[in-house]
Amino acid sequence: MCLSRRQALPGLLAVLHGTLYVKQADGDWLRFDQLPERDRQPSAAAMQESSGSSREPTDAGGTPPPIQVIHQCDYSRTPRIRQAAIALVIAYDDLRLRDALDGTGAPQRPDAPAFAQDDPVGSKLSIFVDFPHFTNKQHTVRFKDGQQPISRARLANLIARMLFAYMECHTVLHAGEAISFDRLVLRSVRLASKATLQPEIGVLPAV
Repeated sequence: MCLSRRQALPGLLAVLHGTLYVKQADGDWLRFDQLPERDRQPSAAAMQESSGSSREPTDAGGTPPPIQVIHQCDYSRTPRIRQAAIALVIAYDDLRLRDALDGTGAPQRPDAPAFAQDDPVGSKLSIFVDFPHFTNKQHTVRFKDGQQPISRARLANLIARMLFAYMECHTVLHAGEAISFDRLVLRSVRLASKATLQPEIGVLPAV
């Protein structure tokens, strides 16, 4: 969908959880329904191109998509940690943490194991989130005598519960703004050391 050149560059759009966002000339993203009526001039060809797509575009300049990642220090670069034996990244494709917490939404292949049974991953792992005063506790990630890996849905729920409990007592800031739990999404979870998982957390645009 293309809008007036006064408001957006043609084609720089994102459909996110059913909401259309338009990139502005200053690089910011704005919901389509927030544009002035005179600037809502979609072309039929561009509308057809963008319909049904929920992927997040970036332009040649690397402008962030509507979902932005909360910066964290990379735990794998911590001195003297025991390095992970494999490069393990568990993709969650921007699963809303509220849905993971309440069970109202599930990741793709929710009952599939989060990692392979023969992966060199122990039965207990810490979950590290680089937020002030966040407590990194160990959690069981293998069951049935340490053989069966935790499911993708169960791991997402565990992370959601940890962050929800944290935000009951602490404020999460992103770009100087206080972020509510309902705006957080789980992008991925990475094995950051031999015994530590680190989730990548994103922020949905304010509604």
